[in-house]
Amino acid sequence: MITNFPLASIVNPAWPKQIYTGREEGCRCGCHGNYFDEGTRGFARAKNKAFKLNPTVFLCETDGEVNHKGREILDAVKKDGKPRAYARATNGKIVWIDIVLDGRYPYLNTITIYPDK
Repeated sequence: MITNFPLASIVNPAWPKQIYTGREEGCRCGCHGNYFDEGTRGFARAKNKAFKLNPTVFLCETDGEVNHKGREILDAVKKDGKPRAYARATNGKIVWIDIVLDGRYPYLNTITIYPDK
């Protein structure tokens, strides 16, 4: 089941411990972007931007849901450039939140928030 909530209503600003910024499409090994740990300058900038955007986050509980919603969100952002977000939750706990941002064609950018490293 997919549910949706504004970012600020489901995530406390103290919750993120690591943030990835960079290309949306591609692996998250760091080759298409950067990881920032809590307390670093890049971390603070990305976190502040995420909370300022306060997008609606679609919470997905299964791999099928997250893959379908992710593709739908990527296509929508490519069309209109408006940021959107989706998240993977397991047993009611958020594993990550992916905020898809507009970028230079053909690439989209992202802020991916993790609760721990």
